[in-house]
Amino acid sequence: MGQESGLHGALKEAAYGRLRDGGFHIYFEPSQSPCPEVGWSSIRPDLFAVRLSRELKEFVLVECETHPSSSSLRGKSIKLFLHLWLQTDLATPIAFDYVIAMPKGYAHNAFGFRELWDLWIVDVKRKSVVESIPRIGAPRNPWFPKDPVYSLCKRLRNPRKGASSLPFHRRSPYKPSALWI
Repeated sequence: MGQESGLHGALKEAAYGRLRDGGFHIYFEPSQSPCPEVGWSSIRPDLFAVRLSRELKEFVLVECETHPSSSSLRGKSIKLFLHLWLQTDLATPIAFDYVIAMPKGYAHNAFGFRELWDLWIVDVKRKSVVESIPRIGAPRNPWFPKDPVYSLCKRLRNPRKGASSLPFHRRSPYKPSALWI
């Protein structure tokens, strides 16, 4: 983990626990992707998780933000748009999730980015995810059992009617032959 703050380490541990419980293989700060279907340059996610089956390939990229702000989240979003790519397989659909893990009390700073990122609210003392807020308009993931916030988010929908979402933020399985992000 190098020289990171205790808060950043606690956020990573909480995200790791949530992903591990979901049956994912987790990689800490990988400089290169462990899977041929996903690649990146000039970024290094805090956690990258993979769950493969015959029916679906699932990937989760987690960034831990100790003090999320509009400028930091905008910068992360732009880096992903420019430096992350997917090479899909026609036979197996892919689901890709982008997650920001943050301590309690900072979610209001990230609500402007809910079209792009899922938000995981972490209780730092217990090192666990206490609330998960899905991206606006995103279908519920089966590895988030009984998510209490999902129904509220589903009712809110996207407040910016007519605003187009970037194609790489699709979360449901899709099968293009190649998708550059």
